[in-house]
Amino acid sequence: MFIKIFKISRLKIIFVISLAFIISSYLDKNLFIAHTPHFNNPINSISKKIYELIYIAKFGEEGKKIIEASRFPSASTLENMKQVIYQPMVKFSDGVYAQIKGNVVKVTIKEEEIEWVEYTYNLKNGQKIKVKVPKGQTPPSKEIYED
Repeated sequence: MFIKIFKISRLKIIFVISLAFIISSYLDKNLFIAHTPHFNNPINSISKKIYELIYIAKFGEEGKKIIEASRFPSASTLENMKQVIYQPMVKFSDGVYAQIKGNVVKVTIKEEEIEWVEYTYNLKNGQKIKVKVPKGQTPPSKEIYED
């Protein structure tokens, strides 16, 4: 009798391990992105398709060309994307630099080089928030933070 129970337990264990393997391989292929712990969210792809359809309906063939160009960049654009990191950095303002190669621009922002002015807003709900704005720029109005 002990051997019969032992055989049934083994069959159950083998069945559970096999089922777990099948489920995990299915989820790995269909739910996760490229063997990472990030989910492949089907809602994002559906919303992207809807957004593209609205854009095409609004702008017609021109909109379709823009979407295709962003999805499949030209060979020269891809080559420029590879080469842009070897270009010299051009300073636009304190802490803002750019590297330019053809139609590709890489912007670098170095926050430690920017002089910040900090503003504190007291909202209607009693919450205090601090807003950092680059020196010389006007701060945003308090109303945009209030709901």
